Amino acid sequence: MKMKKILCVSLALLMLLALISCGASKAEADNAYRDMADLYYEAPKEDTKYKDLNGSVSESLFDGASGTGKAETESGDFEEKLIVTVTLRAQTKEYEKALEQVRGALSSLGGYEESFSSNGRSYGSSSSYCRSARLTVRIPSESLDAFLSEVGELVNVVNEQIGRVNATEEYYDLASRVRVLEEERAAYETMLGKAVSVEEVLLIKDRLYNVISEIESAQTRMKVIDSRASYSTVHLTLEEVVDYSVVTTPKTTFGSRIANAFTRSWKNFAEGFQDFTVWLIGAIPTILLLAVIGAGVAAVAIVSNRRLKKRLNKKDEE
Repeated sequence: MKMKKILCVSLALLMLLALISCGASKAEADNAYRDMADLYYEAPKEDTKYKDLNGSVSESLFDGASGTGKAETESGDFEEKLIVTVTLRAQTKEYEKALEQVRGALSSLGGYEESFSSNGRSYGSSSSYCRSARLTVRIPSESLDAFLSEVGELVNVVNEQIGRVNATEEYYDLASRVRVLEEERAAYETMLGKAVSVEEVLLIKDRLYNVISEIESAQTRMKVIDSRASYSTVHLTLEEVVDYSVVTTPKTTFGSRIANAFTRSWKNFAEGFQDFTVWLIGAIPTILLLAVIGAGVAAVAIVSNRRLKKRLNKKDEE
């Protein structure tokens, strides 16, 4: 009986010691976990260089992640990002002179030519031979109205279309995203400086690469919007014509329709006659050559026919 009491007391002491040991181990584990959490998730310190998107980003493992345009103006208001695209179709009787004048107006207003193409040839008086040019130009947004007004004085504008896209919301959404990503980047850079194992370094670098890629993608899109908003795009088609197209209010009366039909018919006949005359004059040398060849063939045929008849008559006589 006494032995059983000794065993029970011993077991109770062992259980008490085990509980104490487990409590100490748990406290040590909790402290270690908190230290690790403090190491990896320490909040980044405030840094003014991340506040201005127009400034460069801090020196880090990578280059080329600099910011782009300011997210807000100095007064705190958002700057509108309006992308304007204009499509013009114009006519001129003096193709080369008009083209030179349009380019001069573009240069004087601070714009530049983005692309150019042309087709046709200057020959004869028919519209089928006339040239045309297609230009895509970029003009500062504040000078767009002045450029369109000057082009309207230089050439005959027969069609004008203006398209506007407001990219303000998209632009400042991207600006806010860049700010958040910069804070996340700073946190990862702090964690990278405190990492001790190779696995931790590789994991943090991988996440840092992804964040920097997102920053650069957003900033590239912001730069595109900045460029398109600050420089409007004008697509100009310039056609060489003999007579300008006259835009008038359509008349619906029967007499006016007959008069218009007669005018169009006579104009088409006159142009067709002019085209035929030009073609005929150009074809005279060919026609003369063909006539000489035809006359020679006809002469040979006549002579051969006469000889053949003489032979036949001689046979008949024999």
